[in-house]
Amino acid sequence: MTDSRRGILRIVAVLVVVTAVLVPLVLNAGCGETDEENYRDQWAETMKEFNKKDDQLGKQMSELIQKENLSDDELSRLIKLSKQSLENERSTFGRILKLEAPRKYWKLQAVTLYYLLSFAEGLQAQMEFYEAALSKKPTEDLRKIAEGYLQRKETLRQELILEIRSLDIDLGQKEKQPESSTPKPPSSTPQASSTSP
Repeated sequence: MTDSRRGILRIVAVLVVVTAVLVPLVLNAGCGETDEENYRDQWAETMKEFNKKDDQLGKQMSELIQKENLSDDELSRLIKLSKQSLENERSTFGRILKLEAPRKYWKLQAVTLYYLLSFAEGLQAQMEFYEAALSKKPTEDLRKIAEGYLQRKETLRQELILEIRSLDIDLGQKEKQPESSTPKPPSSTPQASSTSP
């Protein structure tokens, strides 16, 4: 082969390699923003659904808790609503966990997951309190534990709100995002009224 042909082949080979390297880079240059937008949209939609369901369940729970003496049926209803709220949390946790967060959103992802875990712990403590009241064995310790979980959840909710604001994410709830309407346990031990004579 002549030197001119070798030179041409080298140039062609270099052009092929450069093209093979640069074309994907150029095509993917805007994908980082698309990944961020996709994550942001999916995260926001998941949290909107979570908040909507939590608000519905929380309102029903609040209506029951405001009563002075709860019947066994009302305590059972509170337990059922708490379980539904816990299922909503678990479903949301799984959906958020499956999202692949771009680096910019790692903190949001972590705080969201921690908030949801704290939310679940608080619900579990509330259910234990309601179950103790239903079995006529409520204790002050259970109420204090439930209140502690709720305080921790509120602290995490505030941190999550700050992170949402720093990333300029709108959940459609000014100053309330992500709001949890899950009620606090009663400040005094609920007196389950007996349904038997």
